[in-house]
Amino acid sequence: MKISSFRNKINNVIWLFPFLLFTGLSFIFNEGLSVNPNHPNEDEHYTNALMNNERGNVDFIADYHFDIRFHELNDIIAVKEKIIWRNKTNFKTNEIYLHLYANAYRNNRTLFASVYNITEEAETGINIEELTVNGETKQLEVVRPDVDNKYDSTVARIALSNFVLPGDSVEININYTLKIPISIKRFGKARGADFYFVSQWYPKVGVFEKGKWVCNQYFPRLNFYSDFGR
Repeated sequence: MKISSFRNKINNVIWLFPFLLFTGLSFIFNEGLSVNPNHPNEDEHYTNALMNNERGNVDFIADYHFDIRFHELNDIIAVKEKIIWRNKTNFKTNEIYLHLYANAYRNNRTLFASVYNITEEAETGINIEELTVNGETKQLEVVRPDVDNKYDSTVARIALSNFVLPGDSVEININYTLKIPISIKRFGKARGADFYFVSQWYPKVGVFEKGKWVCNQYFPRLNFYSDFGR
């Protein structure tokens, strides 16, 4: 028994030897590394998260500006959002389509909820308090361009009083509140922790191309399609 135990210990040491050797060599090599003081600063290559050598290729169509107040006691954000949308197509439009991705968490019967279970503590949605376009009060109309699911309100339409002609722009102002729920799929507050991961939470303009709006409902597996802005 003693000989067998001794052999097992020897085998364990032999098995660990390559790992210890690799770790030691890694430490030695890393100790010998030095930082290049002439390495360029990222600010020389990027401005507002865009590479400077590619800024000339970006067509700024939708600009977003936010004034956000976070109420920590009840995890609610109050938002004043301003969108400047430019019609850079050859077509006119008398409507604007918006993504309301956060409404995918409105209940457990949305398209998004067909895959991800939206529990009661994970439910939330965008509560619009005021909406204006070029200073004129407007109402949102929920539309369902893909699937007629009455529980899904992830896309909305704004009817405009006048056409937005090619080259023109509109200013959209939206005041709303949104409760940050318990996190489901990169949206919400981590359970039992003061950590928030909130993606695709704000009203976002769809893409107007070839005279039509491309603004899909929020499906469980979706690639987001949006225009650049400042």
